[in-house]
Amino acid sequence: MVLCLIFSAAIGANAYTQTFYVDNDALPDSGGSNHRLQYYFANYITGSNHFNSDARIHTDWMYFNTAFYMWNYNNSIAGPSNVDSTTVQVYLNDSRFNDDSALYEFSWTNNIGGTTTLEAVYNQDSAPAGWSNVFYDKSTYMASAPSLCVTTRCNDYGIGTGADGVRFIVEYA
Repeated sequence: MVLCLIFSAAIGANAYTQTFYVDNDALPDSGGSNHRLQYYFANYITGSNHFNSDARIHTDWMYFNTAFYMWNYNNSIAGPSNVDSTTVQVYLNDSRFNDDSALYEFSWTNNIGGTTTLEAVYNQDSAPAGWSNVFYDKSTYMASAPSLCVTTRCNDYGIGTGADGVRFIVEYA
């Protein structure tokens, strides 16, 4: 029994977690960028309830009923074989973020040159204030900087889709 406990403690000895942040309007030192990959999320809003005190919102009456906003983390966050899992969280803390069917897409290039994309519909209207889990991926193949896209498909007046902070929580084996 003692040998088993010592052995199992040694297996996880090199495991660690890192957290990477990307804001809706990336700070110069954040490693994030999104300015070239937004489509009609033009409404810039501020307030102490937002991550880094600002956010973006698309409402159905602005421009078109479909719009998207993409966050990119410009630096590689993973080696090709040591990622154990990745959790993607979005920051939602504004009553105007009330889209009950916001479409999120999480993408990265794997270590054999292919692209992996996961999709999820998330209810921003019932999300708790603060960080919300949108994706959890148990994959060891992430090799490139990840991106996250939110798309609105608003059909009703008064629906607002929010784009604020994103964080990638990467667990390494």
